[in-house]
Amino acid sequence: MNGSGNANAMDWVAGRVPTQGGEVAPSDGSGPATAATPKIRVAHVGTGATGTEALKGILRHPDLELVSLWVTSPQKIGEDAGSLVGLGPTGIKAVGSLDAALASRPDVLSYCGNGLGREEDVIREAAFALQRGVNVATISILGMLYPPAAPPEQRRPLKDAAVVGQASFLSTGLDPGFSSDLLPLALLTMADTIEHVHIQEIGVYDHYDVEPVIRGIMGFGQSPDYAAPIASGGAFVAYWGGMVRQLADRMKLKLDDVVGTSDYAVHHADLNTSVGLMEAGTVVARRVACEGQVNGRAVITAEHVTRMAPEVAPDWPRFDGVGESNYRVLVTGNPDIRCELDLGRSGGVWGSVSATAMRMVNLIPALVAARPGVHSALDLPLVPGRRVIVSGDRATVPA
Repeated sequence: MNGSGNANAMDWVAGRVPTQGGEVAPSDGSGPATAATPKIRVAHVGTGATGTEALKGILRHPDLELVSLWVTSPQKIGEDAGSLVGLGPTGIKAVGSLDAALASRPDVLSYCGNGLGREEDVIREAAFALQRGVNVATISILGMLYPPAAPPEQRRPLKDAAVVGQASFLSTGLDPGFSSDLLPLALLTMADTIEHVHIQEIGVYDHYDVEPVIRGIMGFGQSPDYAAPIASGGAFVAYWGGMVRQLADRMKLKLDDVVGTSDYAVHHADLNTSVGLMEAGTVVARRVACEGQVNGRAVITAEHVTRMAPEVAPDWPRFDGVGESNYRVLVTGNPDIRCELDLGRSGGVWGSVSATAMRMVNLIPALVAARPGVHSALDLPLVPGRRVIVSGDRATVPA
């Protein structure tokens, strides 16, 4: 904690901590930017689906100022950041290297580039920024969502770089992320006895057209003997195990083990999908889970149920929502709790995409205000969205 370290308890409850001058200031860094508190300077990378939503969120956030955009596609270099995401010109031209992006002297790097299969590259680039005193917020390093449980080869270089640069690091997301950290934790504040916490993402990927993920990582359209990375080699435990361990730590529960389970389903007919034909008899649905066990029994389970079409695997859990991915938390105990989260779709964008982006963007002020080091989202205050529309006519909301 900055300052004297003697914050009044009510100041903490109200989200205020004393500054070094003795005045009370918001602990989350989310107060409006003024002449005394200039906007936070943000460098951004990532113009895929989620990165685009994050970039829009940065450009429209009242406390943030985009100062550079790093792109990896040569065709995008020199393009205006706003024009790339369908907004008006910003005067910020996309650059082709991290060095060029950091030359704009940002306070924080918003990193939404692809991290699947290139974790070492992302760690190296994030550490490079941290060493130079630039805070890093990312959705691209799933293993760092809960730093105490992260693989040492990921945690150590980021922690060391944060010490050198006196900067802060945060990895966040939706699932794993919000649906498996803050949402179940909030529900558990109402619990007396707890027998099992079951967190599910239930999705239909019939729209998802990233073939390396669908066929390569998920193993859809492949024969049943194909070793899909999401279901083999401990990949799901590596990505979601940290969320299970974080929840257990918050519950002060000592787990005996964290194990992965998996199942698949085939379909009797061919399916025409977003990535082409999937023949009858190939895998078109997958169910993978990560279980935190005590005495051989699952106490905390994080599970993905994913289909390539609504009609396949009819006996598996379903969610009849609007969004392409929906979330359910089931608590067995006293009381039994069932919470379902449907993020829908707005303006052609799936809610799961914009929610993933905006959780990170909205936490940027809190991250910049945090002590140097590596953080989880639960280490930071709750920071709501700041862009409130009062028109009453949704059609007038900027794209």
